[in-house]
Amino acid sequence: MREHRKILWAAYFDSTRTRKEGRHVPLKLAVPSPTVEEIAEAVEFLGYPAEVHPEKRFPASWWASSGYVRVDVNIPKSRLIVEVAKKLVEIRKVKSSKVARTS
Repeated sequence: MREHRKILWAAYFDSTRTRKEGRHVPLKLAVPSPTVEEIAEAVEFLGYPAEVHPEKRFPASWWASSGYVRVDVNIPKSRLIVEVAKKLVEIRKVKSSKVARTS
């Protein structure tokens, strides 16, 4: 039986990268320097199981340790990436508003 695991690299959602450097989402859905923990939080909020691998390195930038999140889900990877990107933007907005309130 075929497994339905999808790999989501942090680079897919990084607004500081170009499409050529590995970003998979439009800039309006990207966030600067996302962490694998934030990606896992977004994935789990969407109701999918997430497995974090922070020590792994994105092949296009093998010198930087960015990590990835493995998701076991039976939907197209492109749809999963867009859903996670939207949730990441939402999570960042909530975090930035909390920081602004405490300052």
